Amino acid sequence: MDTIQLPAEPVLASALWQAHKNKRGSNGLLDETDVPAESYLKSGCKSVDSAIHPGLSYGTGSVTCLSNEVDAGGKELLFSFLISHLLSSPDSTATVIDSVGLDLLALFSTMKAHLSRQPHIDPNLPPRDLDQEATALLERLSIMRVFSFEGLAEALSELKSTCDSHASPPANSPTPNPPPMKSTIPDSQANEEDEDLFALEDQEPTTTNHPSPSPQPSPQAQPPSSSILRKLLIIDDLPTIFTPLQRQSYTQSSALLASLLKSTHHLATTHPLSVLLMNSTYAPAPSRPSPRRPDNTATAPERKPPPRGPSIFASCAARPMFGHVLDQGTGLHCLVHRVPRTAGDAGRAYGEKEGEGRERGRGAGWVNCLEVVGDRDGVRGQRFGFFEVGRGGLVGDWSGGGR
Repeated sequence: MDTIQLPAEPVLASALWQAHKNKRGSNGLLDETDVPAESYLKSGCKSVDSAIHPGLSYGTGSVTCLSNEVDAGGKELLFSFLISHLLSSPDSTATVIDSVGLDLLALFSTMKAHLSRQPHIDPNLPPRDLDQEATALLERLSIMRVFSFEGLAEALSELKSTCDSHASPPANSPTPNPPPMKSTIPDSQANEEDEDLFALEDQEPTTTNHPSPSPQPSPQAQPPSSSILRKLLIIDDLPTIFTPLQRQSYTQSSALLASLLKSTHHLATTHPLSVLLMNSTYAPAPSRPSPRRPDNTATAPERKPPPRGPSIFASCAARPMFGHVLDQGTGLHCLVHRVPRTAGDAGRAYGEKEGEGRERGRGAGWVNCLEVVGDRDGVRGQRFGFFEVGRGGLVGDWSGGGR
């Protein structure tokens, strides 16, 4: 006999507001009191970490998307987040669902460069073996190669089964005094859609004849933050999977991407997990010149510039692919693009003088920029940070030098 599935239990708005106040201060910023530094994932670059301050959280439904312009340092920034996560704790693990072919050699070289910057613990010890240390980091990295949306769904289902098999409890956002009332809304409809799409089975029972609110565990019963096995999920990248689906059906591809975002959000809520998605950008072409009038009146061709993108920089015309879905389904959406170093570089890059042709933009200096174009909490929007990619693929702050 089938059990009766009851609707989601209602939650008072006052409880949600109290949870929001406990999580954030009066100025809207995250309250980092008594929160260990490893509770947030950072890149190691001060300007980038300042833009996404305090960082990418674990176990709070954190889904972050990096929409990367070509040659803007997005891959190196992804490696920086991945390596920082693996170095944060000897128990941290990461999973990469790869659809483009991960450059493992470049990742290994970047790992060695990161390790070489760490100070030697004891000068009396023999010289460090960076190859061995980098190999030890790779042992905590799992790579799942997928070629289609079905493969992505199977990989995500396998990852959830692995997370469910561990005995570690879900990591909620740390608060000094958690409210006595439930501070999250159980979404039974969203969970049902995720089960149909990815065959994910929730640990919590969703059907019962006599629902009763479970008592909140005391703060003493919670395990210390150091014992939480934090995980990082990277999906690289979205266009390889969803662009072919978009050519067939724009509506269906958008619905599947929205379901993916819901599933990853649910996974990052029920487990100490942070999700990082890689995306691409496109630049809309300018409109064509106006046709001649019927009376053959000589008129100057008018070419309208393309509409502004989400960036606050007028020189950046890049738009994230699937932006209409990502803006609604991600907690943090960042645009990684390039901007000219100086005013002279801007003139060489965007000059519209006649006769420039293929010489346009040649010799211009560029600097990479990470810009927050979407934040669910409404705090980090329009923040940005400049960075450079140095030797060994290391991401560092922009020195500020011009050409």
